[in-house]
Amino acid sequence: MNSEKNSGEKKHDDKTFEIDLEDMEAWFKRGNDLLDMRRFEEAIECYNKILEIDQTLEGLWYNKGLVLYYLGRFEEANVCYDKVLEIDPQAADVWANKGLALGDFGRLQEAIECYDKSLEINPQNAHVWTNKGKAFDDFGRLQEAIECYDKALEIDPNYTKAWNNKGRILENSGRVQEGIECYKKAIELDSNYAHPHYNYGTFLLNKGRYLEAAEHLKKVIEIDPNLAEAHLNYAIVLKNMGRTRFVEAEKHYKKALELKPDMGLIHRNYALFLFCVGPERFAEADKHFKKTLESDPRDAEILWAYGYLLSKMERERYPEAEKYLRKALEINPKDGGSWEILGWLYLLMERLEDGVDCLMMALTFSNQLPDKGKGVFSELPSLAENLSVKFHDYVSAFGSDEEKCDACYRLAMVYKILVDEEKVEYWCREGEKYCKDFPEMKQKLDVMQKLKV
Repeated sequence: MNSEKNSGEKKHDDKTFEIDLEDMEAWFKRGNDLLDMRRFEEAIECYNKILEIDQTLEGLWYNKGLVLYYLGRFEEANVCYDKVLEIDPQAADVWANKGLALGDFGRLQEAIECYDKSLEINPQNAHVWTNKGKAFDDFGRLQEAIECYDKALEIDPNYTKAWNNKGRILENSGRVQEGIECYKKAIELDSNYAHPHYNYGTFLLNKGRYLEAAEHLKKVIEIDPNLAEAHLNYAIVLKNMGRTRFVEAEKHYKKALELKPDMGLIHRNYALFLFCVGPERFAEADKHFKKTLESDPRDAEILWAYGYLLSKMERERYPEAEKYLRKALEINPKDGGSWEILGWLYLLMERLEDGVDCLMMALTFSNQLPDKGKGVFSELPSLAENLSVKFHDYVSAFGSDEEKCDACYRLAMVYKILVDEEKVEYWCREGEKYCKDFPEMKQKLDVMQKLKV
């Protein structure tokens, strides 16, 4: 409830609300009103006024525990719940709430024990069974989690949270179709429950079913416009639907960043989006790539993309591009795409031998080339042509005929990556001039001309 919207109501007017310190009922009512208004710190002040007079009121400790829980002060909340349980150890709801606080604090085994205490007193509480299932889920004890969700659904077949949570576990453990059916059941029971729409929409996004994914993720945003992850996934869907949706996609990337400015995953995807928009947005993408790598410095895809981006900027950035591409290859040395970009980068830097070596590596892993041999510098088709003279100098620099033949073979490889069969044939013929005494090299050149990338 919005505090500004309600601040003018007479019963909550700070200036007109006057009570006697001894009037504990009034302080309690005032604290509860402030709790409803989500003015948590003020609610605590009211409850503390009563505790100065009487520390035996069970409901007071309970409500103060709730407020502290909402504020994320879990340890303090548990102190309050313990006070209630000293007064009434059979308070099932308090055991359950203590379990929630412990679970959110990462003390999962203790949380499960509290849920067990609550269920001993009231075994028919579907909500507690579901929370116990979530604790098992967080623990990685998935089968026990599913059993708890099944128990909750046995008690209340219409409990949407249990359907959603069960669906997520089933999907993530490989029982995908069963998981999807759980999401659909939750949506059928409550079409305004955001979580199953989000989970199902994310599943559809990962499957490339963008139109269906957009429908569910848009619904999530209508229900909960402050869920950053929904804005992020909706933006990804729109990006994948084509450039005509880029303006709308960017609006949701920016909204996600506004809601969670430090979330690395948002910076990651926004960087890749700006990268796709084109060179005019590379300077902005640069900032988000850096932010992403602060969160995960071993993200190979980002290292690859950032290296590529830097290789397309001013020459002063080429050494940085080399650094990030090398890091990507440390993580995945069989990534043909990184070898290819690095090879063309070295050619741009006129480090011909390094460039040719890297392009040879790229061809070795050609099944992983991003553009199947077209080259990441395909928009600069004159690059290899401009280096033609230097390629001849590269060959001439070798002393023996065998080395010159091998150099020609390597250059044929370069043009094989460019899918320029005319130049492949040219360099193979050049190589044949030097391989009269090296039949094995002649055989390699023959194979090269027949090789399909």
